[in-house]
Amino acid sequence: MKLISKLLLLIVFTSILSCNNQLDKSVIEPMEIENLKTIIEKDTLFEYTYKAVQKIREDVLTDDVQKAKWSDITYERVHNMFKFYSDSLTQSKYTKEIRKKWQNKYDGYDKKVDSIANYWQKYLVDNSLNNYVNIELFDVQTTEDGSVKVGFKISPLKNGLEDLMFEYIFIDKKETEEISKWDRLSILNDNTNKFYLFEEIPESKIHWETNIKNEEGLKNKILEEILDKYVFKFKISSLKQNGKRVSDYDIKIPNKVEYYLEALNEKSVLQEYYKADIIKEFLNNDYIRYEEYIRPFIDSIAKSKDPKVLEFFELKKDE
Repeated sequence: MKLISKLLLLIVFTSILSCNNQLDKSVIEPMEIENLKTIIEKDTLFEYTYKAVQKIREDVLTDDVQKAKWSDITYERVHNMFKFYSDSLTQSKYTKEIRKKWQNKYDGYDKKVDSIANYWQKYLVDNSLNNYVNIELFDVQTTEDGSVKVGFKISPLKNGLEDLMFEYIFIDKKETEEISKWDRLSILNDNTNKFYLFEEIPESKIHWETNIKNEEGLKNKILEEILDKYVFKFKISSLKQNGKRVSDYDIKIPNKVEYYLEALNEKSVLQEYYKADIIKEFLNNDYIRYEEYIRPFIDSIAKSKDPKVLEFFELKKDE
């Protein structure tokens, strides 16, 4: 039993030693596949290190002079640099004071962005075409000839409505991406239906229209079955009140704010980028996100650690 344990320890030690020897290898030479596989299994980040080195080796180190110039750079040195750039915890040892400086200079803008976003959000609500008329999905029926008719209960919320145009769609609940983007990109969806009502709307009334685009999915199904499978969405595009045309094109907000509100609603990681755009456009044109502000400091620290490896990284950019 002791002999087996010693053999296992020897195998593990030999494996570690082999990996270390491979990491100590010059970047001008490719690694053996089995050794590369072993290293990546122990450290998945090394996959990106090796791919970067391989790209530089194949695209830039194409003659003996270039190979000689960079022959003293090892995989270990390059990987250590990769780990430094990838590890925010390690960086924080150097950057706490830098972050404080950035916060003192720029941190107050977050609340101002919230105020701007809230202002335009309220503007959208106050000026929404939904304030003029209420639209409800009343029923879906299949006629004797097999056509599908969709019924809408349309109720005026303001007097003097003379006509109405809106878009609507039934989207499969599994199509989560289509559901989230339909409100802003409805025109690009081939299944979007357009409803036109060219008459006065003095009171609440049921209006029916033949639906061709969704016929196959809706045919011979009751409303409960349809809503169990599909999400029903609609958007008013235009209406007329007392002779004046009002369109959704009239209700526009700044693009940067629109993108930011969409990102907030979708909990997108892009919201920080759009927030920076709002700050630059409305508050401070010289604003810099923390990730951009700190980058030259990180580069400076990296350069102090191993300047030649940093030069090696730059070879791909200079290609």
